[in-house]
Amino acid sequence: MIIFLQVKSILHWTWLKTGERFTYWVQSEPYLSIIVFAIGSLVCVRVSLFYPSKNKYCLLDEFSNLSKLSKSKLVPQVYGYGFRREMGLLKHEYLVIEYFDGSVSVDQALRNNQVAPEVILPKIFELFENMLGQGFVHMDPHPKNILLAKDGALKLIDFECCAFDVSDRSFCLAFCMGYFYHFWFYQFMREQEYDQLAREFAGASVVPLNKDFWTYYNHFKRCKVSRSLRYKVFLSLSARREFLAHCIKVARDEP
Repeated sequence: MIIFLQVKSILHWTWLKTGERFTYWVQSEPYLSIIVFAIGSLVCVRVSLFYPSKNKYCLLDEFSNLSKLSKSKLVPQVYGYGFRREMGLLKHEYLVIEYFDGSVSVDQALRNNQVAPEVILPKIFELFENMLGQGFVHMDPHPKNILLAKDGALKLIDFECCAFDVSDRSFCLAFCMGYFYHFWFYQFMREQEYDQLAREFAGASVVPLNKDFWTYYNHFKRCKVSRSLRYKVFLSLSARREFLAHCIKVARDEP
């Protein structure tokens, strides 16, 4: 509750809705802690640095990306961002976003047997297709970054990594569908079954697929592609051309 009052003071935010429901979640990492509070239809994320920094803004990218997607129904709405500094150094960050009561991650839904993998997967592929149709691509689409609502609707979350150049939609869809198996849908479905559903979806997709679609799909499905490389590939056309050439060479060299 204290954190919400601090955020309200920092952002001069008037709550649109409040309620009795209150949830609390903490995640600790080597140099920061993440605390999430939820009241009513809003959620506040606070990032606190154990070692204050001059320029480490963890939530600013997410605020910026979500702000650009304010008209999308595929993502949470964002309501405000703020930060506090102590002695000139960044100490706390705050992000206020939409809260989806009763939603669970796809990962949790699968582990709790709330939904069958073969039922949810085509819907996730459709989510990726709709995402590209709205002009953006989530750069870390894994089962914990997709929420499943009570009514079956899917929402993308965690927008620290997002790109807005989807001119090559065939490549972007190949990335999403291949990466999603690697991180980490393979825990819920065999590769052969996944490929079959992927081919059925691709055959009916509105996205025009180029001749190397399956080469890129298989590369992302089988190989670990680091976050830094994903940034380069999606934010630099020259880096993407180099990466695509690498994918084709790897595929040709395979026995």
